[in-house]
Amino acid sequence: MPQQATQSYTQLRQIIEVTRFRTVTRTGQYTEETHYYITSLDEEPEELAYKIRKHWAIENQLHYVLDVAYGEDDSRVRTKNAATNLSLIRKIALNLLRKSPQPGSIKIKRMRCAVSDEQRENVLKNIMMR
Repeated sequence: MPQQATQSYTQLRQIIEVTRFRTVTRTGQYTEETHYYITSLDEEPEELAYKIRKHWAIENQLHYVLDVAYGEDDSRVRTKNAATNLSLIRKIALNLLRKSPQPGSIKIKRMRCAVSDEQRENVLKNIMMR
């Protein structure tokens, strides 16, 4: 490993290359992507692969919910920090709705809160009581 590239990573143990293959079921479109990771972990490749898959499963599930419930991919907010701020607000709202004991999907809970002050208060009260 070139000294110059790694000198600022004093705890670096491994550089990992992951190639992902994906076929979109609807269209049959095939893609292949290569990603690189650096880590201070000194573990076997199988354990690192498991951790990487677990991380991306969580990321993909969060992204999917944010896109379905909030239409995040369609957002055209680009001014200064607005996109980052809105993303943070969406994630806070998502966490509040997930903790709500009311039945229904996130999208349904969100719509109920949008049209009812009482529903919105119930979601917030539930958090305050914990």
